[in-house]
Amino acid sequence: MAKRKKSLFRKVRRSEWGTRITSKFMSGGIKWLSGTLKVDWIDREIMEDLYARDQNFIFGYWHSDLILATRIGSEEVKRRPIAVMASPSRDGAMIAENMASQGLVVVRGSSGRDGANAFRHFAKHLREGMNGSMAVDGPKGPREEVKVGAIRLAQMTQTPVVPFALGYKKRWMTRSWDHLRIPHPYTQATAICGEPFFFPRDMSTEEIEQGTKEFGRALMELRRRLPYDNILE
Repeated sequence: MAKRKKSLFRKVRRSEWGTRITSKFMSGGIKWLSGTLKVDWIDREIMEDLYARDQNFIFGYWHSDLILATRIGSEEVKRRPIAVMASPSRDGAMIAENMASQGLVVVRGSSGRDGANAFRHFAKHLREGMNGSMAVDGPKGPREEVKVGAIRLAQMTQTPVVPFALGYKKRWMTRSWDHLRIPHPYTQATAICGEPFFFPRDMSTEEIEQGTKEFGRALMELRRRLPYDNILE
């Protein structure tokens, strides 16, 4: 009987309407949690210079920083519309629900499912002048390994990518592939950004691969500069 109830619960949870209910519930919780954070910035003037020059850009960060990145996106969207990529998976549906509720334009897709179409839609938004927001090692990892697709997107649209690192004074960390950081409610958080990366159209394959490595090193160096939560697991 217990096994039958468990199976029924799993079937309901994985159904379309079950996913929608779960997504809305989780979205509301994440939105509330991220709204309680007290966020300080380091080197924000780098980003402000891009705004002053009316230059759109892509927020680039590790997937483990997704919660605070979404909070920042909900604030920065007041300055310029932001497009963000989310996985077509059930977990991606929850993330997409949260992002959409905070005013971000969500593009669903990944390398495995309708990736080319999602890539084109994301590029279209960037060419129209939107900012972008992208977990550069997502949606499935490997963790803290920059995907070449993020760099090719920046190259194709001639949109600079700004590296971001984020940390919390108090947080939990999941056992998921990305080691997602979940902040304690009302904890202090810090966001830091680095100099933008520009990728010329005429870059060779080898230069693009080198660019992905350099961007990854920049993200790691920013994390080391955080006043807390800078341990690289």
